[in-house]
Amino acid sequence: MKTKKITPENQKRLEIFGIYIRELRRNQGLTQIGLRKNLNSPPHRNTIIRAEAGKNISILTVFELADALDVEIKELFEMVD
Repeated sequence: MKTKKITPENQKRLEIFGIYIRELRRNQGLTQIGLRKNLNSPPHRNTIIRAEAGKNISILTVFELADALDVEIKELFEMVD
């Protein structure tokens, strides 16, 4: 299976998304491990690290992050243009 190339524009979006996730997590006083434990189905230990580093994550993980951070899904994308 070929890996899809991420355009520079989309990479910037991923980075902004990651910064926002980190900001929300920190504002709630959570560590990366604490956030991972709040997810419905705790993902691999690197999932939060990947999300905050601007790496590609699954849409299911986005849904679970929104639930764990107690925000609406659309709020996670408001910073991403």
